[in-house]
Amino acid sequence: MSFPEFEGHHRYNRETLVGELPVESLRIPKATTIPVQMESPKQGRSGHPINTVESMPLKETIVSADCLVVDAGHTRVKFVACQRNESGGLPEIVASCAVLYGTPIDWTRIAGWFSLNALKSVLVMGTDSQRVQQVVADWSPLLPAPTLFTDKKRLPLKVDVDFPERVGIDRLLNAVAANILRAPDQPTITVGAGTAVTVDLIDATGTFRGGAILPGILLGAKSLHTETTTLPHVNVWELLKQAPSVIGKNTDAAIASGLYWGHLGAIRELVTRLREHVKNDSSVEPLLLLTGGAAGIVAPDLTGSQLIDELPIRGLAAVAEQVVEQIKS
Repeated sequence: MSFPEFEGHHRYNRETLVGELPVESLRIPKATTIPVQMESPKQGRSGHPINTVESMPLKETIVSADCLVVDAGHTRVKFVACQRNESGGLPEIVASCAVLYGTPIDWTRIAGWFSLNALKSVLVMGTDSQRVQQVVADWSPLLPAPTLFTDKKRLPLKVDVDFPERVGIDRLLNAVAANILRAPDQPTITVGAGTAVTVDLIDATGTFRGGAILPGILLGAKSLHTETTTLPHVNVWELLKQAPSVIGKNTDAAIASGLYWGHLGAIRELVTRLREHVKNDSSVEPLLLLTGGAAGIVAPDLTGSQLIDELPIRGLAAVAEQVVEQIKS
């Protein structure tokens, strides 16, 4: 499936297929087990996929890749094979899969992505330290031993915030990727739209300056249902197939309107204010990068934005060899 291109935005696309991963599973307590949902990617109103697929491109044959990045998140572990971009841009994603915890992982198939001796870097990272350790503990001998990436200070990035050690790794990796994509002296605004939404500023010198964090649209829907006694749970994936009417004629429709347009409005307001802020320091229009599962729904309403798949993972893949050498030295 190709990502359609729309006016005013750049396309960063790749094929998406659905596959099942049936061999050995991560040893995660049953209380955290979630059944796999095998389904095709749903489309937002822009035509861009909303990434609800739990398994993405899986190649039956060996692909050209020299780096494997493994991201252990809160609900799933993602394996992404990348190939270095010889022209100096972001690495290309050539194969990937995402597996919910408690679901079998086909290590044989993942190992089959790589030709003999082609895999130069294997990095494991994640926002949940316990699950990162579990992934490493359950690692298959079919793949080279992974390097555990936990020290954010090893990233080639200046960070100007109150507590650098507390900044989420995805936000910093978005900044690393942004410094590869931006023009010299160009500030960048990154938007990561997932469970939480982050809107951050990288200044004209390439320094991460901080930003904003807010609940994502799925979290908003869940909170309205669980934290009240009467409001129903709205199927966000259904409402995101097309923009809901701003005037909700019933409770479900009113929630859909608030979630959708409120989500877009919050992000757009933050982007607008950051654009105004950078005018004090730079005459160059900032680059605007969007990534994350729900980024496709806001892209059409953010002028000049670029929607890029897996921005933080590609940022880490870009500096993988450098990071691995530092850790091993």
